[in-house]
Amino acid sequence: TLPAGAAGGPQQLAAGFVHTCVALTSGGVECWGAGFDGQLGNGNVLDQDIPTQVIGLPETASSVSSLAEGAGTGCAVTPALEAACWGYYVGDGTASEYDTAQMPPGIPSGVTQVSGAYFGACVLTTSSQLWCWGDNTWGEIGNGTVGSSVSSPERVTTSGGTVQSVSTGGQTFCAVVKSGNTPGGQAYCWGFNQYGEVGNGNTDTPQTTPVPVSNMGHFTAVVAGQTHACAIALSGLVHCWGANESGQLGNNSTSQSSKPVSVSG
Repeated sequence: TLPAGAAGGPQQLAAGFVHTCVALTSGGVECWGAGFDGQLGNGNVLDQDIPTQVIGLPETASSVSSLAEGAGTGCAVTPALEAACWGYYVGDGTASEYDTAQMPPGIPSGVTQVSGAYFGACVLTTSSQLWCWGDNTWGEIGNGTVGSSVSSPERVTTSGGTVQSVSTGGQTFCAVVKSGNTPGGQAYCWGFNQYGEVGNGNTDTPQTTPVPVSNMGHFTAVVAGQTHACAIALSGLVHCWGANESGQLGNNSTSQSSKPVSVSG
């Protein structure tokens, strides 16, 4: 059931670190929860316990095609294939916080998917180009550097083919990369890797460019969490890697793994 205060039916939901947003069939986006970085997009930085409307989205956003939330950055893609972001690091060339939606001209056109990160975001275009920006403390922007923030979108390249989808976790990002006519694609990850959440078999920190996840075949989807990641294989099985102190890898243990392990059952 849609929380009280939201008008119209939901068509897409995105949960952030301490807040949630929903795209509505009747138009626009509404968010609720913590607002300290402007991530609710409602014109202030106050917490909200009921949905409030994101301000600044164009009228074409009445049917948002992609919606993503991180800890402090939220983004949506309109039917015009334009990205609008709010919160911290919106891709405008600064590290400013915005409490309403912005549409920076530096974000490439033809955006088909957006993924909000802890502080930053990535977009995927119609030509399968991947662009990311934001905090780069652990190399999560994927441009080969570490430490200095990247406030405008930069192209992220992979050697394995074309990017099909992207998922931005805490400070580790992952993507599905397709090569040729092979079904599914290879999982690639980069960024923070203290717990093996890049999945390349070690815990080198940081990993500043995308690397293939070890010892696995092709996936249909990959999702990056705060300190672990999971992917769906072509077989339908789920595999996870990274931190596991709370059993988040689902393999009946609490031992971390720098390579994918099968989720039990």
